[in-house]
Amino acid sequence: MKKCKHSMPCPGMGFLVRRVLDPESAPDSSENRTRLGILEGWVSTLISLVLCLVKGWLGWVSGSISLLADATNNLTDMGSSLVVAFGFHWSRKPSDEEHPFGHGRIEAVATLILSIALLVVGAEVAKSGVARLLNPQPVEAPGWLMTAVVITVVLKIWMAVFARSLARLSKSHVLEADSWNHVFDIAATLLVVAALIASRMGWAAIDGWMAIAVAVLIFLTGVKFAR
Repeated sequence: MKKCKHSMPCPGMGFLVRRVLDPESAPDSSENRTRLGILEGWVSTLISLVLCLVKGWLGWVSGSISLLADATNNLTDMGSSLVVAFGFHWSRKPSDEEHPFGHGRIEAVATLILSIALLVVGAEVAKSGVARLLNPQPVEAPGWLMTAVVITVVLKIWMAVFARSLARLSKSHVLEADSWNHVFDIAATLLVVAALIASRMGWAAIDGWMAIAVAVLIFLTGVKFAR
């Protein structure tokens, strides 16, 4: 595994982190913290977009409401990651008459916006899960589809480790929160895998229950960020 400055692991993207960091400043300095935050925000945005599109298509093909719920979760991740990226970018702005102490607190505002988005999406996903429970439908889950979903889990694990590495390097609470968001996403997708396996065994109602479980994870993540 490659190493960043100060021996901090940056899985798979050490070269990019080294290019982003200002070697003359500490990694948790205001400028480097901002640079790492923007990097993590845009990388997470790109990966979340890919996962949302892939899971959305897989959910449509299979008819799995839990997989569609997970795709919606990734769509929210994309939005929250954009908030992270732009939040760090705005924090760079110098102080002015309306903000005599600068824009550093935009980081806390970004976290609050992220939490609100998660709470709203969690409620909507739960609503979809209840609807599926009231009207169970069979789910098509062939082997290739199961493999594709597992690959998305591996990608999310990498993203969680990457975000956590940058959080420790920069000592940023926002990046730490985003890394936990990725961890909950992994748990949510594993619930979807369980739902797909159960559906193959003829237990169609499990899909609705797992969608509700995904909604609970999303909701709890939002509460954690708000606190």
